Amino acid sequence: LTQQAEIRTAAYTRLAQLLDDPGAVQCAPLLQALHGIFNAEFAKYYQRDRAFDSPINFQLCVSPATHRVAMPIDAFLQCYAKLAKRDVPPASGAAGSSAWADVCARLANAQLEDFELDADCDYTLMSAAGLRNHNTARLVIGSLDAAIAYALDGALHASGDPALVVELFTKFQRFADVLCTRSVDERGRRTIAGASELSQMTLPTVLRVLQFVTPDARRADASAHALNTDATPHTWFVERVGRAGMWRANPALTRHLLDVALARVSSAAEPPTHAVLHLAYVVYSGALAHCTAAEQPAWLVERGTKGRSALLIAAEILAACSTMLSGRGLLDHVFVAVVRPQPQLFAFDADAPHAQPVAVVAQCAEQLMGALRTAVDALLALRPAMVRET
Repeated sequence: LTQQAEIRTAAYTRLAQLLDDPGAVQCAPLLQALHGIFNAEFAKYYQRDRAFDSPINFQLCVSPATHRVAMPIDAFLQCYAKLAKRDVPPASGAAGSSAWADVCARLANAQLEDFELDADCDYTLMSAAGLRNHNTARLVIGSLDAAIAYALDGALHASGDPALVVELFTKFQRFADVLCTRSVDERGRRTIAGASELSQMTLPTVLRVLQFVTPDARRADASAHALNTDATPHTWFVERVGRAGMWRANPALTRHLLDVALARVSSAAEPPTHAVLHLAYVVYSGALAHCTAAEQPAWLVERGTKGRSALLIAAEILAACSTMLSGRGLLDHVFVAVVRPQPQLFAFDADAPHAQPVAVVAQCAEQLMGALRTAVDALLALRPAMVRET
């Protein structure tokens, strides 16, 4: 963790993935060691004094000589956010949680000018000033992304305010829009496709939230649903669906979470099978299954929004999940996971799921294909006049 920025970024990224493993978060010696290292590192960049506009000293994170990232504070905070939520002795974790609450509150109220930036800055990579502004903005936006991940987890566990997530996301979206719009190459073409490209949330983090933002109505309505177990009972699910109501009412936030999930399942990092199966189930049951419903969720029938709809992103995610698992010889498990979800398919250690009976796979495949055909017919009937089928 004293090496150059690229090595530290890789280390923080892999540690963040490790902390998604239930086995790792039950290992007290590991958590205590990581807390000691991360608390000491965090103290170097955290500005507790509110006389400073920013809670993080981003100037220390960008080299004054090369204007390149010297400390990947965004990747560091993404990992530190996961650590702060883990059970450790009070002496190790209390200070971290208190500092995180301060970081989130101050970032939610921050303006670009607090980081010596503004909407009219040069953010290209073709000048020293542009390179410095570009890298600083990326670190600020990435830190907002880490704060969102921390606040999401806190709100789902009743220890945080759901409104804080919306405030942080609004700021993230505004800053990201400035950087994406003004970061262009020598031909004037954008170098950043969209806000989701600036997010470092892991797939398990996004999944934990999406299952409540785009909930399975069947699970919410029936206590006997297969996923309502002793560990995650019906009341547990319904309570968290209720807490996510404010996020569900924000179409931009819902689309962003779906976009991040699509980016993760489409990446070269090869996400684990259990997470891909779980994601396929979540987007089908929470979005695509509503295509033919008499009353669709409000977030699914958004009007007047730019870009791809949440429904289209959900369809792209299901296609990406199917493509990925087909390459692993596990396409039959997608049919079963979507139509007849079972806890064991989504368990962390389910990367070599047992073969499904042929009859069950055939029934599930037929049911899913029928539902998707009906959904396609319904969507084509809604297309604007003069728009041809493609």
